[in-house]
Amino acid sequence: MYSKWLMFCIGLTILIGTPKAYSQANSSETSTATSLDPRLKLTSTDEVSPIFEGVVAVQRKAKVKKGSFLFAPLFSFDFSDAPYTQYSLQLNAGYAISDFWEVYLAYSPLFIANERNLSKQIKKIDVGQYSIDAQKPKSFMGFEVNWLPIYGKDSWGPYSIVRSDTFLHFSYGQIQYSSDVGNKITFAMGKTFFFSDLLNFRIQAGPSFVETFSRDPNSNVQKKESITIGLIETGVVFYF
Repeated sequence: MYSKWLMFCIGLTILIGTPKAYSQANSSETSTATSLDPRLKLTSTDEVSPIFEGVVAVQRKAKVKKGSFLFAPLFSFDFSDAPYTQYSLQLNAGYAISDFWEVYLAYSPLFIANERNLSKQIKKIDVGQYSIDAQKPKSFMGFEVNWLPIYGKDSWGPYSIVRSDTFLHFSYGQIQYSSDVGNKITFAMGKTFFFSDLLNFRIQAGPSFVETFSRDPNSNVQKKESITIGLIETGVVFYF
């Protein structure tokens, strides 16, 4: 009788314990397959090896620009409330004093001034009795300075990396109009994208303060005023 009772207890223990043991083993395998190794996670009590202390990753420059001669043909157009939209081709010849400073002599031999729609509508009032008689620009001569404090790289799509410079731009010069000369001061921010050692792409934008000249149709007196325009310039730059 005692032996039968013992055999019954052993059998019951096996039936109850086996699913639990199988469940623990299966859970362990699942956890191992789907969980990250907790030993790779740093906690507040972990210490980083002194070998890595003070290590700084410095971005490599696209090129050494110091001592390079520069040529930058740029196309510019403005956004303003002036009676004409002005497009110009600007030819800049410069020199890189260092990797962070560039100076240019800027010259625009050509301006294209298209009359805006507002000016055209005013001329239609009383069959041309009213009009905006503003002088059109002919050429520009001045100097420019670029300060390049930031360099790095930009992602163009999922697989392309292009190195670039970010710069602050200042220029001063004079615009030759039909019969007068006005000052022009520009502040801008831009980027240069380096595609090769020689030919690279540049774009810059910012406000420009320009002196303009117009004639009062009633008194026939020439008036000078300063206006602020938004200027965008884009083109290429050669490093020699």
